[in-house]
Amino acid sequence: MSSLTPIDDLFHEARDGFLNSLSETEKKHVPKCTSAEEFISSISKLDLLTKRGRRGVSLLKKLQKFSDSLSPYFHIIEVFCSAHPEFACLAWGALSLLLQLASNFSNFFEKVCDLLESLNAILPQFRDVYNSLNHMKSDLTPRLHEAILQFYTCLFEFFQTLARVFTNKNGTIRRTPATLADLFWRPFDVRFQAVVKRIRICQGIVKSELDVALILAIRTDINLEREQLSQNTEDVRHMLKEVENMRLGYDEMQRDWFRSKVLQWLSPPPFKSAFEQAQYSREEGTAQWLYQEPIFQSWHRNSVTKQSSPSAVVHRDQILWMNGNPGSGKTVLAASTIEELQSPDSTNNGEVPIVCYYFFEAASPHGTTRLAAYRALATQLFQQGHVLESIRDVFAFAGNSVREPASENELLDTLKLSLDILQEVYFVVDGVDECEENARVFDDLYHLCEVSTLKVIFFSRPNVACIRRSKYHLQTIAIDQSKQGKDMGLFFDRELQDLQESDLLPKGVDLASIRGQLIERADGMFLWGRLMMKYLNSPALTAKARLDVVRETNPDGIDEMYWRIFKILGTQDQASQQLARTVFLWCLHAYHNLDDSQLQDALYGHSESEENRIVDIDHAVIVSCCGLIEKRLDRTFHFIHLTAREFMDHNRLVSPRGVVFNPSSWEGHSEIASTSMKYLIYSIPVRPLSGDLKERASAPALKIQYPFLGYATLNWLTHLAGSMKRREIPWSAHEMTSLTSCFDLLRKLLSLPLNLMVWIEALYTFASDVLQNSPFQIMKARIREMDAVCELWHTVSGTSTSGYTDLIADLQAFAVDIHKMDLGWCSTLAQRPHEIWNDVTVFSQSRFFVTTGAVQKQNLAATAHGQGTPLRPRFSMSATSVDATQLSVVSVWPCREFEMLWMEIGKFQDLLSKHFTQVDTSQAFDQSHVDATLLACLSSGWTAQYEVYSIREENTRLGTVNIPLKPEEVAQQIRQSLRRSVLGSWKLNFPIAMSSDHTHLAILRSIFVLKMSRESNANFNITVSAPLLLQVDYRERTTNCWSDQRPFFGLPYLYSTLLSCDNRYLIFKDHDLGSGGGEACSMALYPCDFGSGARTCQAIINFEYSDAGGYDIWTLHNQMPRLIFTASRAIMLWELSDGILLFRLNFGRS
Repeated sequence: MSSLTPIDDLFHEARDGFLNSLSETEKKHVPKCTSAEEFISSISKLDLLTKRGRRGVSLLKKLQKFSDSLSPYFHIIEVFCSAHPEFACLAWGALSLLLQLASNFSNFFEKVCDLLESLNAILPQFRDVYNSLNHMKSDLTPRLHEAILQFYTCLFEFFQTLARVFTNKNGTIRRTPATLADLFWRPFDVRFQAVVKRIRICQGIVKSELDVALILAIRTDINLEREQLSQNTEDVRHMLKEVENMRLGYDEMQRDWFRSKVLQWLSPPPFKSAFEQAQYSREEGTAQWLYQEPIFQSWHRNSVTKQSSPSAVVHRDQILWMNGNPGSGKTVLAASTIEELQSPDSTNNGEVPIVCYYFFEAASPHGTTRLAAYRALATQLFQQGHVLESIRDVFAFAGNSVREPASENELLDTLKLSLDILQEVYFVVDGVDECEENARVFDDLYHLCEVSTLKVIFFSRPNVACIRRSKYHLQTIAIDQSKQGKDMGLFFDRELQDLQESDLLPKGVDLASIRGQLIERADGMFLWGRLMMKYLNSPALTAKARLDVVRETNPDGIDEMYWRIFKILGTQDQASQQLARTVFLWCLHAYHNLDDSQLQDALYGHSESEENRIVDIDHAVIVSCCGLIEKRLDRTFHFIHLTAREFMDHNRLVSPRGVVFNPSSWEGHSEIASTSMKYLIYSIPVRPLSGDLKERASAPALKIQYPFLGYATLNWLTHLAGSMKRREIPWSAHEMTSLTSCFDLLRKLLSLPLNLMVWIEALYTFASDVLQNSPFQIMKARIREMDAVCELWHTVSGTSTSGYTDLIADLQAFAVDIHKMDLGWCSTLAQRPHEIWNDVTVFSQSRFFVTTGAVQKQNLAATAHGQGTPLRPRFSMSATSVDATQLSVVSVWPCREFEMLWMEIGKFQDLLSKHFTQVDTSQAFDQSHVDATLLACLSSGWTAQYEVYSIREENTRLGTVNIPLKPEEVAQQIRQSLRRSVLGSWKLNFPIAMSSDHTHLAILRSIFVLKMSRESNANFNITVSAPLLLQVDYRERTTNCWSDQRPFFGLPYLYSTLLSCDNRYLIFKDHDLGSGGGEACSMALYPCDFGSGARTCQAIINFEYSDAGGYDIWTLHNQMPRLIFTASRAIMLWELSDGILLFRLNFGRS
């Protein structure tokens, strides 16, 4: 069977051999059976079977089994061998005909049936073959294909042999004696031996092929399983990687959150800019002398051992004082010292120490306070040491549950605890003389050195009394010419070379000689050298005049250099002098220094046109101010040195043209207030800052678009108050003119509601971005400033201000209105300042604001529904439908007696005196008054009202229903949670929950089903089911919480409920504040089974847990029955339908 036999030839040959054994008449009577079912149907009608009762049934079963075994064979040859269905029909017909012939001999018919039963036992397993081929979706192997085809020949050979038993050679049916004689000589088993043998061969082939197919299938399945396992392993590995990435991301989020919280608590000032500016100002190669000083090396190199004795003293190498005259370069030396200390090579062990610094700046609004210094130092300790868990613990403990910024004592304690852990820490403090309380700073840092190995270096002028007169012996280095000479030589070399290359000095002049003269005259003051170079760069001087100046031998002090520069300033054109005056005014009197874009806006107003702006503001400012103003790395403009500001504060500087370069404090505040109000009135579009009613404006984007808006928004009121503070009285005509000009602008601003709304939006937008304090305090600070303006007005009121009485009244009214707005909308505006254009002005109406068309208000408050009912519900909730077309409102109306208790104790005690004589009304209402009778009085007659409104176009009530509440449930709730607040008012927890489709309602422990049907007038007829009551005895603790013996007015027992999205479950969560710790919280799952007819339901799952560590989050998925919640310092995901905890993510320690 190595080659395939043609199917048709083989089948035709088998068919023809069988048909030739039949007579012509029998050929015509071969039945047409297309299937095994038809075959059995035709055979079952034979008289031999129908008349023999149970014996006939037994014979039919044998035939049935044979046909069932044979049937898959014909499916195989049709499907897999592409044989024509007529060959199957012929086989079934042939067998049917033979059985009909055999039925003429009843005994032999049974023999044939037995023979078929025996043959059935050796038939190949065609059903297994068929199933295997279908399962593997493969073709027949050549060997199996040949065996299946040969079986057809064997089958018809069997038919032909069987036909010869019952027919003569001419095709006629044999008589019984002849048949017996034939069988006598050749019995059945002998006659069919050859056919059976061939069938057995086919069976063996089929079995072996099945075994091979099974092995291949197993191997294929194993390979598939291996591939699937490999894929699953890869998927698991990928999932684990994703989980790890999620964990790392979550950890990073936790760290970022922790860092942000710590920084929010520390609230540091912007301390880096002064250090970076000093770094930028340093001349390359300078300050080397300091590192070689023996005293500095001793302070730097010598190790210090921490002392544990209570009487420990500071080691002499722990504190170093660097002092020098004004302008001697102390700040640059401080920056150089920081760089040196931060270098890994600078320490004995090669490790980078922790170096913290602070630069006191008299010109900075917060740069002169010791609290700012402590905040900056603590922040740097945290930033550099937070990799240590012990340091994180210090800051986590210190800032735990504190909403206000750290106090001075908290900062010092934090510094002390941190320094106790860290080994090598340096503090570099510059400008101690500019600190308001330098003695306190010195003492505090000295005491920190006593309890740690901290090393501190101070930079200041020599006149700091607290250090100079200190009882402690400090290491000191004085900065003088002998030490600064080399550094100043480097500075003058570069500056003189630049002057000569710019043709500002004659060619061929001896620069070395000039350098020596300048070093001698500078006397160790770098500032003098810088001022001299600024002066020599003036275009008003000739080359000869410059040469004469540098060759002068008379020593000039710093003040003399300033007078020289202001003399040059007075020779400039009017525009340059006015620009210089304005810049000086802002640097002298602004609350913080402006950058280039802010100054441009402040000088000329916001304009998109380049024609109205200075092309190069940096050059214009520096040249007009003759170098007395410098631009720092953060783009802000500052005086070149503190002495420049001091010089302007102590001298009257007026140019020949009458320009006052240093306006007084009141004049400066007045001009800045006017500039700020003009900016708010004329420069900012009167619309939402983002341009969209629904979108929050970005503070960084606003700084780019409207640079001066942040300063004007936050400070115009402060400057307005500052313009009214002056000691000299009476006010001059010029002063009153300036002041009334401010008042006119204020009146204009208060008359523009849209501009005021822009100001409020900007105020909350910039609050958290610009200010260190919480945005929740921003409006309160503005209100205090308005009050200050109103109070100061009375000190200047007179004939010139008599026309502004109404303005002050308006300002007071405006302060009252925004105070009311702040009380109700502070949190909203802090998160979404643009809501001033939406809900805020709708619900906080004021004549100073306008209501936009974005929101319309209509009163949907529940109405009283019975005589004696309180005027308003005490508890309520509302929810909008998914399609936003309907609003459902649930309102709870207490009884009259409870309302009297809630609102006014006096009337309630009158009621007690009238109805309950056993209560002592002379005393305040307290726990001793609560008995069963009084509790029943307070809890009877409570009603819940459910209302449905259409909110498509006009708000229309579609239906309402009242739900009486059980007095015992209300009484239990009063017992559990009625208490007084800190302010003396009553508080009561009253849980209400509504399903997302508004068909289920939970009030206290009762669950209701709401059924709504449309009436003829399109309104709803609402019916309410009998309540399903939650049983809360799933734990001993909860059972005690619901006991009648629970005392009144203790720490409350609180609970709340949620209904799942499919309305199948209710989640119950409680928190017993009086449990005394431990597992004070629990959560339980209840089935909302209204079909069972039961009126109570038990929790199917519950568990107890500890408080979530300050987090109380639980929310349901809007489509799946899943709950995410926090418990025991972890986030958990709960599958409600299976009661399985799908996910748990623990909080980090931070």
